[in-house]
Amino acid sequence: MNLRWVKKYGNFIKYHTILNRPVILVTDTKIIQEIVLNKVYDFCKPKERQANSKAFLGEGLLHAEGETHKKQIKMMNPAFTHNNIKVCIFFIVVNII
Repeated sequence: MNLRWVKKYGNFIKYHTILNRPVILVTDTKIIQEIVLNKVYDFCKPKERQANSKAFLGEGLLHAEGETHKKQIKMMNPAFTHNNIKVCIFFIVVNII
C-alpha cells in the first residue's frame, strides 16, 4: 500500500492511522539522512512501537530519548573510530569469503 502511495504522492506523505494518529512517511534518502544525522532529537519515537520492541530488546540506545540517548551515543562513539571499524570489516570480509 505504501509503495503505491509513494508512486502517487511522492517521497513525503502525511496520513492518519485508524485511531487518528498522524504518521509521516519519508522515503527520500536525502531527507532521511538529514533527519537521522542532524535532526534526530526533533522527532520522537512512536510509543506504541517502542513498547513492543522494548519487551524484546530491552532498554538501550534504540529506545533512549533526549539526554539519555546523548549520553549513550557519547559512550558508544569510541567503538566506532576508523581503526575499530577497519578491524571489524576485516573479520566480516574474512568470514564471508
